[in-house]
Amino acid sequence: MSRELSKRKARCLDEIAELRARRRRDVIKCAAALAIIVVVVAGKQLLASQGVIDPNGIVAGALTMLIAFGLAIVGGTASIEFTKSGAKIRELRQSCGISKEDLKQYRV
Repeated sequence: MSRELSKRKARCLDEIAELRARRRRDVIKCAAALAIIVVVVAGKQLLASQGVIDPNGIVAGALTMLIAFGLAIVGGTASIEFTKSGAKIRELRQSCGISKEDLKQYRV
């Protein structure tokens, strides 16, 4: 009986490790999307101030908005997945009876 519990606990710990890796990836996606949006907007302003593009041009504004919307979708999706992974980790910890010490020992 205890052997099955330890197998179950090991499976839960493996899944938690995978979910934590997903959470890290989602944080990186969200931060990268935000950074790229800042670079695009700053780049547009820089190009406009240098006279390379028309500051009131429809093409540059539309392109900036499309890029910003796309990256906002990527960042928003990543943040939703981050939250779902956290909830799943909490659920697994409760259902398998995993403590913080178990997680620390498993990582080592």
